[in-house]
Amino acid sequence: MRKHRSPPPPDGVLAPPLVLRPSALLFDRTLSGGGVIRWSVQRSADFCFQRMENIEDNDVYSTDSVNNNKYSPQSEADAEEEAATVLTRFRLYLVGLGIFGALIVGTVIYMSVKMAVQSENISDLTAERKLLIKERNMMEGQSQDNGKGCYTCPDDRILFRQKCYLFYDEPAPWKTWEESRKFCQKNSSDLVIIDDLQEQKFVSKHIKYYSSEHHGYWIGLQHVNNTWTWISGRADTLGFWVKDLPSTPGSKVRVLPERNPTNSWKQGLAGLLNKFICFIHEAPDPEDVEPSN
Repeated sequence: MRKHRSPPPPDGVLAPPLVLRPSALLFDRTLSGGGVIRWSVQRSADFCFQRMENIEDNDVYSTDSVNNNKYSPQSEADAEEEAATVLTRFRLYLVGLGIFGALIVGTVIYMSVKMAVQSENISDLTAERKLLIKERNMMEGQSQDNGKGCYTCPDDRILFRQKCYLFYDEPAPWKTWEESRKFCQKNSSDLVIIDDLQEQKFVSKHIKYYSSEHHGYWIGLQHVNNTWTWISGRADTLGFWVKDLPSTPGSKVRVLPERNPTNSWKQGLAGLLNKFICFIHEAPDPEDVEPSN
């Protein structure tokens, strides 16, 4: 790089214009102080020549620089190709990022749907299992082996210890104690007689809450001659009476649902309307049943 001061032109004579070869670029900028800066660039295949002149008060200051790096159109093409390659890579990166995001969203949706389907399948299996257990219990309850064959009960009754029980669960209006017993007797049975705690637990397991806590199921226990007596004539010795409800008058007994089996009997007036339990004291022996045609 060299720096020199050019002599000013004679008065009245303009400075010779800058001679530029092809490919030269020239820029003039007027300074706020009154001067002019002129910049010229010339490229060739072998070098790059730059000159900057500061023209102020008829004085010309010039700065020249030479870059020996060769210039060629191929270098510009390479630069453009490199820029295009970078742009292409950036676009591919964006496309890949979009595909990755789509895969994540798709995976989340797939897992959500799969979990929902599995949850539904588990619910279905649980319902089927409960149904199978219920059907098994019904089959076990409908037939019991006594060593000579199987005791059986009609479809609407449940077998327990060689007895067939009917739990009357029809909607209102329900029945009085006398109406309940007549209904049982018309169906070759009578109001239930409870012999022990195991039978009491069985009865409590199969009765359901309805209407209110004071409604229950009539059983075959009544007050006769100052004694609680079963319809078979046997005096009661169990005494599974309710202890946490107010005492009520009455000579008949109902068993209340959803209570401790040993704390579930409640006396009441015979005219109250309740559901009831019938039973056949002994299920028919299969040898005594004539085969159906």
